[in-house]
Amino acid sequence: MVVPLTVVDANGIAVEGLTREEFQVYDNDVRRPIESFWVDNNDLPLTLGIVIDASESQKEQLSEHRQTAIDLVERILRAGDRTFVISVDEDVRLWVDLTGVTSTNLRRGIAGSPIDLFGLPCARQNSGIAGFRGMSVCGSSPL
Repeated sequence: MVVPLTVVDANGIAVEGLTREEFQVYDNDVRRPIESFWVDNNDLPLTLGIVIDASESQKEQLSEHRQTAIDLVERILRAGDRTFVISVDEDVRLWVDLTGVTSTNLRRGIAGSPIDLFGLPCARQNSGIAGFRGMSVCGSSPL
């Protein structure tokens, strides 16, 4: 689990120079070890790519995956950050293009239909059975 955070003093000024030993992380009242500790003093913009599994095995969970992507972006992206969203099923599709995304635009993009194919489409193998669509030669998740 990654826990991004900013520590500020009583005046809202960022506190610098903190070490791993000055933090304790608890999960359901159980202390967890801090496996990695990273300090970013540059505060550079983040570019985040989100991949949603939209393959046949995940069709029933697709709305949950969409909501998870929205929740993630709303929690971690700040002004100046950018994101894009693609889905993977028999083809890779672009849902939200790389841009400075607002919550409203992201919700609209993920709730709608994909914008376009992302990359080349996978070729299809003829099924040989009338009425059945050919299978993708890339498999059900070509990414």
